[in-house]
Amino acid sequence: MITEIGALVSILKNLLDVGKASSGLFKRNSGEQEKAIAKLRERFEGLAEQLQRCMQLDRLIPVWEKRLEFFEPYLLKGRIEIGEATHLESELRDLIRGAATDFFSGAFFYTQYDIVPEVHAAITELRSVIEKIDHEITHIPATGWSAHWPQLAGRLRDLKNATYKVERALESSLAALFKELHDAAKQRV
Repeated sequence: MITEIGALVSILKNLLDVGKASSGLFKRNSGEQEKAIAKLRERFEGLAEQLQRCMQLDRLIPVWEKRLEFFEPYLLKGRIEIGEATHLESELRDLIRGAATDFFSGAFFYTQYDIVPEVHAAITELRSVIEKIDHEITHIPATGWSAHWPQLAGRLRDLKNATYKVERALESSLAALFKELHDAAKQRV
C-alpha cells in the first residue's frame, strides 16, 4: 500500500510539473494555468497530510490488535484465579501504558486526526476507552483484580470494538483518499 501511495504521489507531482512546464513554454493562459496548478498543489498537500496520518495509524493497528489477542482466552471467564490475575494485571498495565505514554501514544494520543473526520471520531472513542481502563486499573488494589475481572473484561471488549471501528474508519478513509487522488490526477490543468 505504501508503494501505491508513493507511486500515485510521484505521478501527480510529475503531472503538475509537466503542466507547469507547458504553461511556461506556450505562454497560453499562463495566469489561469498557474492558478489551477497552485490549486492542485494545495489539494495534493492536503491529501498527502491526510495519507501520512492514516498510514501512521494503519501501521500500528495490527500491532495493537496482536497485543489485545493476549486477553482473548480470558474474556469469557467470569472469574480468574489469583495467579492469572497477577499476570493479567501486568499485561494490561503494560498495554495501557504503551497506549498512553509509550509505543502507541504518538498515533493514539498525540496525533490529531481532525483533517480525517471519520478517523477522528473513531480514534476519539478509542482514546476514551483507554482512558477509562487506565482510570479503573489505577484504583484496583493489587489483590482486587480477581474480583474486578468481569468489569475489566467488559472494558477490554469495548477496547476491541473501538479498535475495530478505528480499523474500519481507516479503511474507508484510505479508500476515499485514493479515490480523491485518482480524481485529482484526471483533472486538467
